[in-house]
Amino acid sequence: MSTLTIRQRIYLGAVAALALWVGIWCYFVPDRSEVAIPWGVSTLCSAFFGSIYLSGATYTGTSMAARRWADVRLVMPMIAMWTGGLTIVSLFYLPLFDFTRTQVWVWFGAYILYPLIALGLVWTHRQENGLHPTDEPALPEWAKRYLRLQGSLLVMLGFSLLIAPQAMKVLWPWQAGKLMLQLYSVPLLTYGIGSFFYMRQHTWSEIRLGLVSMGVFTGAELVATIFHFSLFDGHPLSIAVWLVWLAGTTGMLAFLSWKSFGMQKAREQAPVLTQS
Repeated sequence: MSTLTIRQRIYLGAVAALALWVGIWCYFVPDRSEVAIPWGVSTLCSAFFGSIYLSGATYTGTSMAARRWADVRLVMPMIAMWTGGLTIVSLFYLPLFDFTRTQVWVWFGAYILYPLIALGLVWTHRQENGLHPTDEPALPEWAKRYLRLQGSLLVMLGFSLLIAPQAMKVLWPWQAGKLMLQLYSVPLLTYGIGSFFYMRQHTWSEIRLGLVSMGVFTGAELVATIFHFSLFDGHPLSIAVWLVWLAGTTGMLAFLSWKSFGMQKAREQAPVLTQS
């Protein structure tokens, strides 16, 4: 099982740096979101982008510290889906982009280059796809069932936003345009499909960074929802479902993350028995 190379760490660091830049501006300074992304957006939209980008920064940033390819191999196809998907959606709205702004060129430049590199790395390590750690605690069936449920819900939500944004306007908990809803769909689909990736793994160590990162997204969005609650203008039922989903998912992801790191710590502290 191969180890992570310096070049791979640099690539993950570049992805993390851009995600962190966008996440900080959109989440903590929503009135200035245009500093980090191609356009200014509403506070609720900015907070959503900030939450998801802080999550992405967490995933790619922590992946830099991993030792084995097996610990980060799932982040690579997810980078490709996320960044490549945003590029594809953006191509349908080119007239809305002001190409005199640096942010627009960074948006398209990074989101064309990043997925190509990620796909190249996936292809390079394709022979390791079936390799899993054999001396670590196994991922239990109940965790896999939860990940299947989470993945199904996220894929359904993301796919609905992508193909039926006009209908989803009525159901979304705050007012958002067609472009924004379709952009929302990409990270949601990425984490939905990623959940299916996770449930197919064999050990906790292969998914723990992803669990933490998804928890950062739902947790940060839950905090933003509570903080900006007065700005929500969707149907009360949609708002209630949004809150319940965020709270439930954040709690479950926090538990799974704790479990994954706890199992690893217990393994490392287990006494080594030697034959005398």
